[in-house]
Amino acid sequence: MRKYIKVITMNSEREKLTPDQLEVAAQVARNRDFKSIGNQFGMSPSGVGQRMTRIYDRLGFRGTVALTHWAIQNKVVKLGDFEK
Repeated sequence: MRKYIKVITMNSEREKLTPDQLEVAAQVARNRDFKSIGNQFGMSPSGVGQRMTRIYDRLGFRGTVALTHWAIQNKVVKLGDFEK
């Protein structure tokens, strides 16, 4: 049985999110907590959580690990961006 892989260009994946959503997703992928992200963008931690729900819905998956993998693949973040 053949397996078919859906090929998606990086730009089309990034275009699923608005610039603001991309930045919030990048911060979550870098493992920043919702409180510090909220402080940076002038929203509450629950507001960041709501935004993440919309981001996950647009991308079609859930979870920080999957988001981090997606962000690295689509050059939203680089491996050197992560705190040690």
